[in-house]
Amino acid sequence: MSIRTLQIPSNDATQRLEQAFQLIYQSPQEKYYQLCKTFQPLGGLPRAWLIKGESGSGKSYLAKVLAKKYDVQYTATVTIGELAIMYPGDMLKGLRTYLGSIKGHSRALVILDNIELLFPREEVDFALVYAFQSWMQDLMDQENQAIEGSGSTDTAIQSPRVLVLGITQDARSLDDQILSLFDDSIELDIPTPEERHVILQTCTMNHGITVQHAHQADQSSTEEAIIPKSAVSPESRESGLKDVIESISIKCHGYLAADLDALCSQAAVIASQQGRAMNALTVQDFAEAMKLIRVSALRQSTSVQKVDPVHWSDIGGLEGVKKVLEESVIWLYKHAEAYARMGITPSKGVLLYGPPGTGKTLLAKAVATESEANFMAVSIPDLIKGEVGESEKAIAKVFHTATRCSPCIVFLDELEAIFGTRESSGGLGKQLISQLLLEMDSCGKGVVILAATNHPEAIDGSILRPGRLDRLVYVPPPNFKERVAILEILKNTTRFSDTVDLRTVSNLTNNFTGADMKAIVRKAGLYALKANRTSIDAQDFFAATSDVQPSMNQIGLLRYEQFRR
Repeated sequence: MSIRTLQIPSNDATQRLEQAFQLIYQSPQEKYYQLCKTFQPLGGLPRAWLIKGESGSGKSYLAKVLAKKYDVQYTATVTIGELAIMYPGDMLKGLRTYLGSIKGHSRALVILDNIELLFPREEVDFALVYAFQSWMQDLMDQENQAIEGSGSTDTAIQSPRVLVLGITQDARSLDDQILSLFDDSIELDIPTPEERHVILQTCTMNHGITVQHAHQADQSSTEEAIIPKSAVSPESRESGLKDVIESISIKCHGYLAADLDALCSQAAVIASQQGRAMNALTVQDFAEAMKLIRVSALRQSTSVQKVDPVHWSDIGGLEGVKKVLEESVIWLYKHAEAYARMGITPSKGVLLYGPPGTGKTLLAKAVATESEANFMAVSIPDLIKGEVGESEKAIAKVFHTATRCSPCIVFLDELEAIFGTRESSGGLGKQLISQLLLEMDSCGKGVVILAATNHPEAIDGSILRPGRLDRLVYVPPPNFKERVAILEILKNTTRFSDTVDLRTVSNLTNNFTGADMKAIVRKAGLYALKANRTSIDAQDFFAATSDVQPSMNQIGLLRYEQFRR
């Protein structure tokens, strides 16, 4: 992709790196020597920077844009792949060749892409490490020579202005000796909404894309489908969504720079398939492209994911539970301005408790779908780490990612597994509870915590206090009418014969949960297959009810009734 604009998001990380480019490349000759003298007691100018970030966060693109902006004459990009191909069996020679290629250039940039693969912490090649250390020392020596001979006219050629950028996805895998050579580091995180807007603008410019505006009649309905009224200000609605790019970026929760670039490419493909040029893309093209994009930030180990659409209509019964969840979570996203107007702080978390199989996880996914939020299903085993302090870091990363991907719903299933009472928890359990409480208290706006448990009495009381998981919602087994509703939904995907009376089946399934109802239909379907029938008859259900037993009895339900009191 060609670089047609030098626009980049403005944040602390990009500003610090740009200041380094300004120091090295933009300073006049005399001022540059003065800077060298000033920084000499500190070890020299900060010319070696480590850029950290996930794949697709825009690390390499940022380096290329700044190189173009500050008129860098020569850029040497070193990758382990090119070294292996160009210099098979002699990577040391290849590294020296690439690093030596900057000679004769007064303004040069060296990019070490995936530097942790060149100099891994484990099984590092000490010859490569020594060669890089020697080269870095030569740069410092040239800088010192520039200071001593600052009056010489040949100094600019003898001491080139060089900036070294190491690009890495995992700085912890980088050899310590190499890590110590870098003066500073920045990290490119998941873009904020403002940064997404800038990045999407940049991507459309680089691709030569023009998006049609909202005043076109054939587009007005599709914009309302992708951009709800609550997502934009009244001024934007009155002006007919003048800034279409911003209205698209609002929907790109958790998108990294590479995802936004892929979104533009995919939208252009969709438009071309319909016979439209690059200057005639619509919001609908981007809406369709979003369905095909796998968001990088949502594929990390923290299990952030765009859930398969689950709507309220896909869940039979539980109308009271749905209403509470809509008030507690969905209103937060769809009526945020109303909360602000009233001065009310919305609830941060909801605890769903009840017998297993009653649909707690399904309800959580439906909340994510109805609110159009990202859904982070946290795997409890992923939070248990062997190293000291790593489990706490894993919890912190979950909430950090959720905040950057907001609006986001963090779903903690089987909460009691590691966040039980402090009395019953070991040392690690107490530390994890403390870390969870800290993250819950400090998590950003737009993050809602949904938790589910079959044993609410085993949850530590501090987690359930007001301001944390303060909405306790009981998810009971379905009653007679709700079991009929569940069967109606299951009937949409399974072939029932006309002889099946759903009310009769519901009468036979007292105390059955939603999962039990699915098991009944599945068992009845197996009986129909054995009898070589094309649909499930009433006799199949009668046979299935004798095989499938309810997973909950009256004694077990009393435990939940006591907790409610």
